[in-house]
Parts: sequence; structure tokens; C-alpha cells
Amino acid sequence: MLSKDFIVLPSAYLAPISYYYFLSKNRAAIIDIHENFVKRSIRNRAYLLGPNGHILLTVPKKKTMFRSMNKIEIFTISKWASKHWKAIISCYNSSPYFKYYKDDFENIYSCKHNYLFELNRKLNDLILDILKIKCNCIYSTNYVITQNKEMDYRDQKYLQQYNYSKVFKEHDNKIELSIIDLIFNLGPDSKKYLKSIYI
Repeated sequence: MLSKDFIVLPSAYLAPISYYYFLSKNRAAIIDIHENFVKRSIRNRAYLLGPNGHILLTVPKKKTMFRSMNKIEIFTISKWASKHWKAIISCYNSSPYFKYYKDDFENIYSCKHNYLFELNRKLNDLILDILKIKCNCIYSTNYVITQNKEMDYRDQKYLQQYNYSKVFKEHDNKIELSIIDLIFNLGPDSKKYLKSIYI
């Protein structure tokens, strides 16, 4: 059983803003990498905001009999990484802070990743560092059973909308964007913004 002092989150790809709101409000979190992979979820999907509206990025996975998140392999033959990086450039090249962070993200996209949770972990570590969030993220060694369901965000619906300056704000609607939208638009003020909102 897990102590109520921890929140529980799923492993997420370029996680939405709410995900980092929860991390910014807590000192420790368990990232459950032993739960079953959930299709069409933040575990391998993220939304960006581009010149023509929302862009959905999906990390392709290999077909497998395994369902546990820590065993989900990335289908690398599809050259997904270069496509995703080009989409990120297209969406955020003109944003105020893209040039300050692009090299760190590009380094991750230029490396080969075999497992989805490993990719998500590297991105999460980078984003936590950029945001200067001190939450201690612990990756599970088995499926997490919680005592307090209010601290369990694995089934959270990430549908919030946020009012901050965006390059393509006219196209925004009720789809929650990846945290990188906030980072590339607000830069060092991103953490301050997270502290100012309430979910």
C-alpha cells in the first residue's frame, strides 16, 4: 500500500500542463510504469498548437502481447522522432523562448529510445529541470495500489484550458496542450504561472 503523502501519475509523453501543476504542488510522486498501457492517452500522445490549429503527436508502439507500461516498445522504423521534432519546430520556432530550450529537446529526439517509459522519463526529467520543480519523482517497481483515491491521477482527464500568451492563440480550444507550449511561450515564468492557477 502507498502512503497518502505521494501522488500517483501515469508515465506521460510531453505531458499536459495539468500534469506539471500536480507535480508543482507536491513534494513526491510515484510514476506508475507497471500499470496497463491505456490507448489514446497521455502515455504516448500530446497536443501542440500550430499555425493551423492543434497537432496531435503520437509515439508509435510495437504490437505486443505485453500490456504493462514498462514493457511497451517504440516502433522505431516509422522515423517518428524526426517527424515529431519537425512538428515542434513548426509550432514553436517563432515563440519567445524556443531558442533557449531547443537544443536540450533536440538532444533527446536525436537519440534512439527502445521503450516508451524511458523516453517519457528523459523528457520529464528535462521539463522538471527547466521548470525548477522540486517534486521527487519515483518510478514504480510494481503496480501501485493507493490508499487515497484523491491522490491518484492515473485516470485524470486533461481537458483544462489556460489563458496565457500563445503565438497561435486564435486556434486554441478545449484540448489541453503539452507543457512545452507553456515553456516555449512563457519561459522562466512558466513555474510562476503554474503556481497561479487552480485545478
